[in-house]
Amino acid sequence: MEDTWGPRDLPVLTAVVEEIDRTGHPVRASKLVALTGLDDDLVQRALRALDADEPPYLVKTMRGSNHVIAVAGVTGKARRAAGAWPTPETLADSLIARLQDLANDETAEPETRERAKAGLTAFLGAGRDILVGAAGSALSAGIIGS
Repeated sequence: MEDTWGPRDLPVLTAVVEEIDRTGHPVRASKLVALTGLDDDLVQRALRALDADEPPYLVKTMRGSNHVIAVAGVTGKARRAAGAWPTPETLADSLIARLQDLANDETAEPETRERAKAGLTAFLGAGRDILVGAAGSALSAGIIGS
């Protein structure tokens, strides 16, 4: 089976999310052809796949007889897949990277650097999976992100 996510579906989804966020208006399939560089047939197949998934990536899809004309909305699942919203994994990786930056920042106060190193040691010692789980719980509870 051919992989369609990386070469087809994700670029179309990313273009939909970015264009809706940028304009606040529905994005036409013809615009997605221009934004992605994919031909109309591939854009249509991507839109149908994204619309048919459960839970869906797309909402308010305007259809013609056998094709998608435009997309007026996306779900949180779409925003996370396109990188516009955090996932537990990206949130955990961002936190680790920020702590590493602070720990190595020679312009930061020594106490700040030591706390960053201690936090980094604690998170890495517990394992990335623990941090990913905590980030997922925080996202689910609406404490951060969403």
